[in-house]
Amino acid sequence: MKSLQELEAELIVRYPAIIPGSMRDIDPDETSMYHNKRTVQINCATEGCNHKRRIATSDLHQVAHCESCIRTARLKRRRDARAAHAAQKAQNTADSIETTKKPKERASSGKKPTKSKPKVTETPVETVTAE
Repeated sequence: MKSLQELEAELIVRYPAIIPGSMRDIDPDETSMYHNKRTVQINCATEGCNHKRRIATSDLHQVAHCESCIRTARLKRRRDARAAHAAQKAQNTADSIETTKKPKERASSGKKPTKSKPKVTETPVETVTAE
């Protein structure tokens, strides 16, 4: 079984935001937020923020910000998504206006194409007489 330091070294290679020496073993305390989980401390990914945050090792792949920066990052992501959606909607509206203003193209002969009707053929019916 690997020691706590070996496990932490492996995680630091994959997740460089981990603060070395911050890994704690499984917490048996049932009142703890991290009951039966290993935890590490990470540095916030926001530039200029020096806050630290303790998280479970199972959450390392999805957590990068401290508690105070999460809200700001989430709002920025939503604002950027809304702006992109509004730009796409404006482009779609402009495209639909252009297509409605164009005159309809006709066939080269100037006549409307006619639909061909299927040909109906009658098959001779044989009559059977009872003898």
